[in-house]
Amino acid sequence: MLRRRIAQGRVSHAYLFVGLEGIGKRLVARGFAQALNCKEAPDEGCGLCSSCRKIAQQIHPDCLCLEPGEGSIKIGQIRDLQGRIVFHPFEVKRKVVTMNDAEKMTAQAANCLLKSLEEPLPDTTFILITQNQRALLPTIVSRCQIIRFQPLSPQLIQEMVEEKLKGREELADVLIPLSGGSAKRAMEIVESDFMLERTRFFDRVTGLPREGISAALDLAQELASVKEAGEEKLELLKMWYHDLMVCKKSELKGRIVNRDLLGKIEEESSRFTLKELLAQWRVVRETQSLLKKNVNPQMAMERMLVILAGAKEEQCARL
Repeated sequence: MLRRRIAQGRVSHAYLFVGLEGIGKRLVARGFAQALNCKEAPDEGCGLCSSCRKIAQQIHPDCLCLEPGEGSIKIGQIRDLQGRIVFHPFEVKRKVVTMNDAEKMTAQAANCLLKSLEEPLPDTTFILITQNQRALLPTIVSRCQIIRFQPLSPQLIQEMVEEKLKGREELADVLIPLSGGSAKRAMEIVESDFMLERTRFFDRVTGLPREGISAALDLAQELASVKEAGEEKLELLKMWYHDLMVCKKSELKGRIVNRDLLGKIEEESSRFTLKELLAQWRVVRETQSLLKKNVNPQMAMERMLVILAGAKEEQCARL
């Protein structure tokens, strides 16, 4: 679609690339900037000429990349950017401004950027990249052409990490669903002590009925302290209870995700009825929903883990 827009001379003044982290949004933005300005391979980008190489190295004077500074994109960064794009391009046909993590703009920065989108320069294209479209001003979204990036397929994820999985093929069973279609997340899992950390986490959760509420509260505090790590652990926990439920039906055991822990799964599954496991799985899913609604993370984690430890839900309201 982007190639057609270039060939037809119908390039928009602003695009919004929306999708998970690590699925190629920045790569496409870079390729688009190269294709717009490559003299050797117009509409495609050769990747080898001076213009393409400068864009790839983020040193091109006409193709700018804006990143959050100290956690946010501030109004000073937008004003500085606006001062640089008013001039005609030095070396290219079209200036390209790529803004990564656009949802991290402060309110002042967003309103300042809106002026540039409302009165676009004829030789400039903005590419805003975000994981969360809802965090952007609706007025900014309405002035961009939205391009949604889908999660990568399980087959593609496996191909990308296949070389690193040699000798650890069992990791693929967990890696594929946990990556969520993100190549970046898949590589992080492969390059970390993920399997060991996962097993230790499952041991702590399954030990909660013995250790009691104090251990549940300690674990909740850990999970709530780092947002991304806590979200990952919740997804792991949901997969764990999925496996415990599946284990109840011998004909479904081939669908177990954590296959290398089959013995532990069979042992743990035997301690509960299917109805009890379904209730536990739902508690994890509810906690994920609560976190998306910006509920206090520690309170949400405490509620979940105390329930999993065996306390009654009514008791959690009094914690």
